[in-house]
Amino acid sequence: MKQLCLLVLYLIISTQLWGQESVIQNKITLNSGEVYVGEILVKTNEMIMIKTANGKRYQFQLSEVKMIEQVRLSGSLIQSVTDQIEKTDNTAVFCGDVELSGAIANTSNSFKSAPNTEISMIFGNKNVSGKDFYVGFGAGYNMIFLVNSTDPISYLPVFIRLQSMLNKARTAPFIGIDAGYSFGLNSGFGGGPAVKVSVGLNHKTGYKSDIYAGVFGSLTSISTRITETNDLGTFSYNGFTSMTNFGLKFGLHF
Repeated sequence: MKQLCLLVLYLIISTQLWGQESVIQNKITLNSGEVYVGEILVKTNEMIMIKTANGKRYQFQLSEVKMIEQVRLSGSLIQSVTDQIEKTDNTAVFCGDVELSGAIANTSNSFKSAPNTEISMIFGNKNVSGKDFYVGFGAGYNMIFLVNSTDPISYLPVFIRLQSMLNKARTAPFIGIDAGYSFGLNSGFGGGPAVKVSVGLNHKTGYKSDIYAGVFGSLTSISTRITETNDLGTFSYNGFTSMTNFGLKFGLHF
């Protein structure tokens, strides 16, 4: 809606600029509805880079661009429009995530190569301090399928997510970390602190909506029945061990 108002502003003021000192600027409209006004620095068959009046540079793939136009604006109007776009970019963007992941879990002296799956919901702000930095709070449901058991092991992870986009392109790499606690839901399997690190690609489908995919590795402290073998024989006892997971995840911002 704010971008639409900016376009209307162009039309109204353009009729008042005749005979006044003005310059020609480029206006890029993205498929998502975002608008950028400034000087085009680079344009190839695959990408375009624009520099706005405040000196910031933005780079986009041509597949992201809906329209490129030239507009005649006064210097003060260029700065005003740029300030409005900057203000819009700095507003908080609250969103939710639905995420599905699959991995292979391993533990020391308990179970090996057990497939697991997790579904999570995360809510937070993906535009912290006007940057492409996401802070959110989430919870999920994790199931681990042991070869010698018909009932899966279940955990309830609760975590804080920190995630950063590495550039402003429509399709951009990200790096993120989840830190929290995983609660055990089965007798004989307790939970503990957990941390997950992930990297991947994020694709903007709209101003607030994104889809993403990536790989991750996680480490969780759990309590369970541990079996150890040494020179004196094989011993079993209840204790703590570390569970590692390596896998893929897919998600949707909305």
